[in-house]
Amino acid sequence: MPVPQPGKKVDPYRGFQYKVLVDGFVSAGFSRVSGLSQETEVVEYREGIDGASVRKLPGLTTFEDLVLEKGKSTNEDFQIWQNQVFEVRERGGLPDPAYRRNVIIQLLNRNNVVVKEWVAFRAWATKLEHGDLDAASSDVLLETLTIAHEGLKAVKPGSGKALAAAGAGGAPVGP
Repeated sequence: MPVPQPGKKVDPYRGFQYKVLVDGFVSAGFSRVSGLSQETEVVEYREGIDGASVRKLPGLTTFEDLVLEKGKSTNEDFQIWQNQVFEVRERGGLPDPAYRRNVIIQLLNRNNVVVKEWVAFRAWATKLEHGDLDAASSDVLLETLTIAHEGLKAVKPGSGKALAAAGAGGAPVGP
């Protein structure tokens, strides 16, 4: 990875070369990924001796749901995953251990080398949407999967798989 040097410009990475790895998926080619964000709540606190200003402390951190979009094909991984979540409710809340998975998103440079990696821990499929069927259109039929997770961590390129396998997002994968 190039090291920034004074006076020398380094081009930013492009957002169109990436890979998404989902535990248990055979193929995971996606046309769009969104939701790589987190926000920490600001807690304002003031004591009687603080004068005219308010202290600001970090509060609860929340993570936006990931949204993965791909062309519909014979691959039924999304549907199988969504069914596993539905079956949790059907069996009286006893989860199939496979309904939670780790998701790794890898940003690639122009030479297909991983330059940035994010790991979403203990993820599960919250919504599966199939695109509109339209006889007057020649568009690709898209399916969109929304995924909730319990943490998103930017990691050193190449370390996401080991981190995900260790459950280093705070809790191991599984119920």
